[in-house]
Amino acid sequence: MSARPPATDSAPWLEVDPKGDREVRVEDILDFARRHWMLAALLTIVGGGLGFLHYTTTAKQYRATATIQIERGAPLNLGGETSWLYYYFTADYYPTQYRLLQSRGMGERVVRHLRLWEDPRFYAGADEAGGEPPPEAMSRLGQRLVSGLSVEPIRGTQLVNISYRSSHADLTARIANGVVDEYRIWTAEQGSVTVGRASSFIAEYIEALKGEIQAAENRFRDLTDNQDITAIDPSSDITLKRLEALNQDYIEAVSTRIERESNLNELLNTPLDSLAPILSGPVIEKLRADQEALEREYAEKLRTFKPEWPEMVELNGQIERARQHMATVAEDVVARERRAARANFDASRRQEQRLRQEINRAKEEVGKLNSAGVEVSTLQMEVATKRTLLDNLLRQQSQTEVAARIQTKGESNIRVVDAALVPKAPYYPSLRRDGGTGLAAGLGLALALALLLDYLDRSIKSGEEAEKRLGLPVLGVIPDTTSEGGRYGGRYGLYAYAYGGSSKREERATRKSSANAAAEADDTGGAISRIELLPHRRPRHFISEGYRSLRTALLLSSAERLSVIALTSAQSGEGKTSTSVNLATVLVQLGHQVLLIDGDLRKPRMHKIFGLSNRVGLVGYLTSRDPSPPIQPTELAGLFVLPSGPVPPNPSELLASGRMGKLIEAAREKFRFVIIDTPPVLPVSDAMVVGTLADGVVLCIQCGRTLREEAGSAVERLRVGGVKILGLVLNRFTARGRGKGKRHYYYYQSYGEPESTASVNAADSAA
Repeated sequence: MSARPPATDSAPWLEVDPKGDREVRVEDILDFARRHWMLAALLTIVGGGLGFLHYTTTAKQYRATATIQIERGAPLNLGGETSWLYYYFTADYYPTQYRLLQSRGMGERVVRHLRLWEDPRFYAGADEAGGEPPPEAMSRLGQRLVSGLSVEPIRGTQLVNISYRSSHADLTARIANGVVDEYRIWTAEQGSVTVGRASSFIAEYIEALKGEIQAAENRFRDLTDNQDITAIDPSSDITLKRLEALNQDYIEAVSTRIERESNLNELLNTPLDSLAPILSGPVIEKLRADQEALEREYAEKLRTFKPEWPEMVELNGQIERARQHMATVAEDVVARERRAARANFDASRRQEQRLRQEINRAKEEVGKLNSAGVEVSTLQMEVATKRTLLDNLLRQQSQTEVAARIQTKGESNIRVVDAALVPKAPYYPSLRRDGGTGLAAGLGLALALALLLDYLDRSIKSGEEAEKRLGLPVLGVIPDTTSEGGRYGGRYGLYAYAYGGSSKREERATRKSSANAAAEADDTGGAISRIELLPHRRPRHFISEGYRSLRTALLLSSAERLSVIALTSAQSGEGKTSTSVNLATVLVQLGHQVLLIDGDLRKPRMHKIFGLSNRVGLVGYLTSRDPSPPIQPTELAGLFVLPSGPVPPNPSELLASGRMGKLIEAAREKFRFVIIDTPPVLPVSDAMVVGTLADGVVLCIQCGRTLREEAGSAVERLRVGGVKILGLVLNRFTARGRGKGKRHYYYYQSYGEPESTASVNAADSAA
């Protein structure tokens, strides 16, 4: 692997590769799924179980639905032309009807109609209720009914779904149909209100007009009976002709005034939502067309986007603004219509008053010119005029009564499309919905926890990540296996450094090491009891191949000749001692003379691995004047070990002494390679002292344990101390679930393993 250029800032491990971090690979997703599938399965099962528990413990609810069509009611023609506002405007009409359906008053009407206070399934006190409950109780019952009622308009149509929910199936259908019936009755009653007002007005005027006609006829009878007076011929007198013409004009004026007054009362007394829009002008038609276009666009996009999507929210806002603008325009038009109707009524009334004054003046003139005969003729004309007016009013009253009779016979603008049926299965809870929600919630929680765990896990997990974070090449990857990872992993962490830790842990580790001594000599291909000297005992094992790959990469990592190599780590327990031993082993297998120095004067282990005495060693040589260090041979030909000796009180000062430098220089001349095992970098400074004397330092990192910040701090400390870092060794690499990249680490997993014991021993001897 090629070395990457070092970073220039003070925190190279915090550098982010813009291409690498933004790359999303299928292998990474599959790796994430494989690592957390047990958590996902567990939480998904728990979520599904909770959903099923909710389904079994929740009371069953039933829902019945009736579908109705709400049409825009046609206006009643009370003698005039239909208002042009009536046929277009619906901005407030339908929302008002939906709210009326869910009003408490409508609920009380349904309770009275169905006598629900007598039904114990609806009212718990039905047994004690003798008659209709008082107003307060009736109001509560109406509110209770409305609480289970839902009104759902079907978008783009005049259809509305009216649903009722209850724990009793037959009660839901009964109440839903009862709401529809009461709403139809209520709309019919409201439709007759306007007719009733107009009919009352016309009836009152008819009675007054009949009284005037009766009074005129009585006066005429008195004149003709008591005095022998006959009417004069109107054709013989110009004044009488004028009076007759004025009477005809007066009749027309009164009829016009009554008609306009009726229209004015209709416009003033009828609510705006009951006046269907009269918007037929080009401006209103354009506004309506724009609104319908926006609604169609919203309905089309609703198939793709949710209502919460910003574009849908903006489009819905445009629709609401269009409706409000259209409502404002309609209100202005209605106001103009009302002003125009009032102006027409005032003009008709002034015309009537003016004609009445003209008639009075004409009567005075006739009275001056003629005698009682003129009065008789006048009475005749007055009676005829008022009778004509009475006939017009009676005809208009007949039309109003017919319209009112149609309203009272149930002719409503409400049409029942589908009556509510008794539901066969509960609406709530739903096993499919509860189970699906539970499974989805469990899976979502598992995903969130998995992402959180990955976010909180700051350890280095792969060679690619180590290179990217630290800016150093990975010289070797020593894999871990699922089958042998338990013992291998246990051995790896057996001699952890843990400065300031418990000494009992070391004692237990020592006893365990003695108990496994027999297993260490097993060359039959069985389980690995310890990682140290594995390339010697089982040279054809795939982990041994990993150390030979480390050897090759290390020798090619520098253009200069490497003789003295120090190994260290960021913290304890990351496999630096095992790596030192095995690296020295594979170097010896090349036929070189190798010296392995235990430079960890605080927690020495080399003498335990090779079964040597630790009475004399590096400490004794550095503190004495002995000209030759106590180097001891091992069972491997060409491999020599210099133990640490007794633990000194001042390890750093001894390693920084001039005698240590002379020892390394002498070892360069006698041995081809000198491997020095040093303490971890972060707890103590021994590794930096030894690193300045070596040709380079190899930093060991344990996969899944060494934190990014710790590794970065170790690299920074070594660089600040002027130590040359040759590269990284990634120990205990777990390739499980890491996609295609795991295959090259386990290419030789079965290399030599099926062979017999004799074959393995022969290979060991040849090595």
